[in-house]
Amino acid sequence: MIETTDWIVGGNVWASLGTTASKKSVFNSEILNPAEDTIYTAKIGLMYVSDYYYAASPTYWNYVGNNNSSNDYQAAKPYNWLAGISE
Repeated sequence: MIETTDWIVGGNVWASLGTTASKKSVFNSEILNPAEDTIYTAKIGLMYVSDYYYAASPTYWNYVGNNNSSNDYQAAKPYNWLAGISE
């Protein structure tokens, strides 16, 4: 069962993070002292594996899992926004 929950979405600002922020200071900035006092109430959506595959550029949609071949899906990582990098 997926329940409705509160999401703190005030986020961070660069001034509170900088380039040397620790995990604890990032957590404190996001959860304890967010940039804005914004709470969004919603249900969580769970992903399918295919959602991850389709988050890459269409060029990679027919590539297969880790098989060390010329069509190995690992090549899509730099072009998959869910991997944290976008094209």
